[in-house]
Amino acid sequence: LTANVPFTVSNGGGTIVRVQGGILDLNGQTMTIGGASPTLRVDAGFANGQTLRTGGSSITSFSNFRSNGSNTDTLGGKVDYSGSGAETLISPVKGYNLLWITGGSTKSIGQNTRVNDSLYIAPSSTLAFGAGSHILEARGHVVNNGTTTGSGTGKVVLKGLAAQNMSGSGTYRNLDVNNTNNVNSSGKPTISGKLNVFAGKVFTGSDTIILGSSATITETSGAGEYFVRGNLKTTRTVGTAAETFGGMGVDLTAGADLGTVTVNRQSGVVITGTAPCCTGFNSMGRNWTITPTIQPSVANRTLTLAWFSDDDNAMDMTNLQLWKRSTVSDPWTILDAPQDVSGSNPRSATWSSVSSFSQFTGADLNNPLPLNLLKFSGRNDNGAGLLNWIMADQKNLKGFRVEKSIDGKNFSDIGFVAPSVDKSGETNYVFTDRSLSKDSYYRIRILNQDGTSTVSQVVIIRIDMLGNADVQLYPNPSATGAQISIDGNLSGMDVDVRIIGTDGRENGTLSGELESVNTQFSEIVKSLPAGVYQIKVVSEEVTKTLRFIKQ
Repeated sequence: LTANVPFTVSNGGGTIVRVQGGILDLNGQTMTIGGASPTLRVDAGFANGQTLRTGGSSITSFSNFRSNGSNTDTLGGKVDYSGSGAETLISPVKGYNLLWITGGSTKSIGQNTRVNDSLYIAPSSTLAFGAGSHILEARGHVVNNGTTTGSGTGKVVLKGLAAQNMSGSGTYRNLDVNNTNNVNSSGKPTISGKLNVFAGKVFTGSDTIILGSSATITETSGAGEYFVRGNLKTTRTVGTAAETFGGMGVDLTAGADLGTVTVNRQSGVVITGTAPCCTGFNSMGRNWTITPTIQPSVANRTLTLAWFSDDDNAMDMTNLQLWKRSTVSDPWTILDAPQDVSGSNPRSATWSSVSSFSQFTGADLNNPLPLNLLKFSGRNDNGAGLLNWIMADQKNLKGFRVEKSIDGKNFSDIGFVAPSVDKSGETNYVFTDRSLSKDSYYRIRILNQDGTSTVSQVVIIRIDMLGNADVQLYPNPSATGAQISIDGNLSGMDVDVRIIGTDGRENGTLSGELESVNTQFSEIVKSLPAGVYQIKVVSEEVTKTLRFIKQ
């Protein structure tokens, strides 16, 4: 039903304008509800597509708004502020089921408002908070391809009672995340003011959250560690000044001219590769790529990197070593001496007299793997800790001491493994800890015949990860690409992946290192038609089939 003229609805008393199904499109015309205690009612849910489209109209003279006949402060169905001109959200209404901001124009919000289902801001559309401090609380999924603006502290708050999806590549002036069930972010949203992560984590997958040139981020720890896990990026004009990059864990003292600097922070990803001495480098779960337009002419700056303990990757933070490489194909090199960063959370490590900027990460003194140790891994095998490792050259080998820790710092000897009789070629070793009652850290001490020894990196086995490793697809559902993670890692292991449609047809087969497979997988997903797919993931430690929805 579309209005072509202004109109009044009144029966003298108890007037109700009700959208029970279909669309009431006011088309920019003024609707006046008369009579005693007039009510505007849009039925709850969205089963019948019940939608009120404003088209730029004003809705006047009503005092009540109801949903499914019950007094409530929320309009049900969908309310679409669809006018091509400026509009103000209806002032008596403080809650919506679904709220749409469309029309390619500016819509102003003048009161605290809650959206119980989904919030959508269309391209070229703006939600303006003005100079006030009003809050738009989103409890469902949010799609923002437009802009939120304001000169005050007004903001969108993600406060769902379950996990929320935040998608789109729009701009938020201020955004709070306050959801202990976490938020999944897809697209490339930009924060122009403040991003506060007060509860839960924000998972970006292969996508990125962009901090504007003057934006800030606050990540917190307390009852938990709440931060952006995935990709965070900002670009700042630095010159010779000091710079904190908005609080994303990269601080620079003043010094040589750097021009404009771009920082890409990646959290939750363990990098494996080749160090100068040997294979098996294993980083903590965070790295930073810092790219200035001018490399420093004088090494007179100090770089400080910070991260939360969730990204420690079970490493010994009393012996944290910073590492650097120029490109992803170059070997890692050591920066300065080891540092004890265990006394604080967030952690904090520094490099003085910075000579150049590129990619940085951290690892403890147990990295890289000892020269002859090709692989070391562990998993929960039906309540027991199962350790596996592979040795190359064993000519000087006396045996292995298996060491265990509950806190990741204090290790004790729990067993000895004798060397293989056959000392030529690669040899597999296995050790089972049948006393896995808590999350536990393991390392192996390699004993040599000449009395020397070396220690492997640390692996963690969790008691709540019984059976196969944890495999996830994110984002899911997705209209674009997606990534596969195994135990939170996006790289570092060989996998086989099959993409199967509901008709049983195979839409792609991939094999190789997980990081490379993910690049190809995301491209295939982008090209898939909408529908439901089965993704079968096979690695040495897991075989799992996941349901994936392509939107």
